[in-house]
Amino acid sequence: FTAFGCPPGFWGWSGTRGWPATLETGEIVSALCGLPGTDQADAVRRGVTWLTLQQDSRGSWGLCVRNTKVANSGPCPHMTAQALDGLLDSGIGADDRRVRKALRWLAKAQRLDGSWESVWYRMHTAGTSAVLQTFVRAGRGDDPAAVRARQWLERTRREDGSWGTGDPADAGTVEETAWALSALLAAGADPESLLSAVRWLLAARLSDGGWPAAPVNEYVRYVSRYGMPPLTQGLALRALSRFRQESAR
Repeated sequence: FTAFGCPPGFWGWSGTRGWPATLETGEIVSALCGLPGTDQADAVRRGVTWLTLQQDSRGSWGLCVRNTKVANSGPCPHMTAQALDGLLDSGIGADDRRVRKALRWLAKAQRLDGSWESVWYRMHTAGTSAVLQTFVRAGRGDDPAAVRARQWLERTRREDGSWGTGDPADAGTVEETAWALSALLAAGADPESLLSAVRWLLAARLSDGGWPAAPVNEYVRYVSRYGMPPLTQGLALRALSRFRQESAR
């Protein structure tokens, strides 16, 4: 992507000439690493190389330009967590310099209430859930930053079992409930303590078996939001699958 001096090796929003994106690159690397066989090894290697080259000197990741603070492109906790997940899933150890540097940045970027922001998703439930899972994935679930994040998620659950933005005035959404449910299960929460969230997700299904998409995706931050049905279905199914797995242990 010559406009920003990005090397090849990324995945973007649409096709091989789409806008480069750390979030998609990290997630696709993780997905490829979960497949059997070795046919995808070169794609994983190139994705990991791109993520490594795009890591900011401070340890974070932004959209696709290193060391920028430009709105929507600068350092983002959620993007950083997704990039780290890709590196960890590719076999890079938690003691690797890239991982340690990113975790230090994430700890510094945590808000005073224990939450994290996310550039592309509204408010703090998405970012907090993503970063908490990454700390656990790196074997740092007992880190003070991870403990504060878990406490924030527990504290912001609504009375009906769902999650929204964290503001009691905001209704719960399928996406935010699924993000929080997955993160708390990854952090070792008792599945029984999360039954109300599972029941809420099941009750939120539509007549066709899917879930309604809420405007949680940021198009213009704090100004314009939109829903994304495929993301909604994937998050809900992932959370319910994790709940079933943890309940069977």
